[in-house]
Amino acid sequence: MVIKIADYGSIVGTRCAGRVAYADIFRRTNGFSEHMVFDFEGVTIVCNSFADEVFGRMVHELGFDYVRASTHFKGISGVNACVVREAMERQRAARH
Repeated sequence: MVIKIADYGSIVGTRCAGRVAYADIFRRTNGFSEHMVFDFEGVTIVCNSFADEVFGRMVHELGFDYVRASTHFKGISGVNACVVREAMERQRAARH
């Protein structure tokens, strides 16, 4: 399943937007049971708050190894990749 992050905006930056995106992604992937490709084409900024609510929460609820195995990131800039990776790593550390 391809998830176009730009569907949530070219600048994704609030916790509220992240919670909406998380719920939508959860629904569209049948509870994250499908492999997910997160396409960041058209997204210029990913803020920590959004990344925490989507990617950090996925790690918190599903585990880091599951998220790594079931996701792929496409078209993401270096800076935005760092933001997403840090959100995931924070939750990974919190789980241990």
